[in-house]
Amino acid sequence: MTADGKALLRIEGLSASYGQNDALEPSSLHVDLGEIVVVLGPNGAGKSTLMRAIMGLIATRGRIYFKGEEISQRPTRQRASAGVTLVPEGRGILGPLTVMENLELGAYGRYGRVPKHEIRRSFDKVFGLFPRLAERKAQKAGLMSGGEQQMLAVGRALMSDPSLLLLDEPSLGLAPRVTQEILQSLAALNKEGLTILLVEQKAPLALEIAGRAYVLRSGRVVAAMHTADIAGPEALAALYLGA
Repeated sequence: MTADGKALLRIEGLSASYGQNDALEPSSLHVDLGEIVVVLGPNGAGKSTLMRAIMGLIATRGRIYFKGEEISQRPTRQRASAGVTLVPEGRGILGPLTVMENLELGAYGRYGRVPKHEIRRSFDKVFGLFPRLAERKAQKAGLMSGGEQQMLAVGRALMSDPSLLLLDEPSLGLAPRVTQEILQSLAALNKEGLTILLVEQKAPLALEIAGRAYVLRSGRVVAAMHTADIAGPEALAALYLGA
């Protein structure tokens, strides 16, 4: 745990590889309850690998603790049931299905486990956060704009009622205005109590909503800081480049 005992996620010496290639060197980080933490770094730094490792989508070494319990050896479905949900890079929505069907899939693990009114409350929450999804319930997801698809990807993740939301490059391929809208939605969710770990290339926008940041370079965590301590683009560039 952190010194104040509030760590929701704690990672110790986590590493991962693809074949013979090390994609993530032994790395440690934590995310406290109620935080937004952003992971920054150049392309190929290992950011997506980190998110996949936390979710159990690739083989890893090291330890992952969630809510004080080690989940390092648990399969992905058990991590999801415990409250960890990933919005993957590229969104991963099912294009032939409607908006409503995609959202229902997000709640699949909850059907039969929780009262139906709780799932209805999740639908209300998603449609309140993203009114455009409410307007397009019957539309095929693959026919939506990139921004609407990203809203759907976030909405589908929220349907699982996560305690920790992982997002991998939510701004990918989106116009600046849409990116701002998505990130402000994440800030609103955080104000309601959701803890968020975010990988984002558009660093200045992410730093506006995050309280702390980690910088990855060549598969290793090279810096950890409060976002208020990053003194402008030059300082951020120096962290990226190792200057």
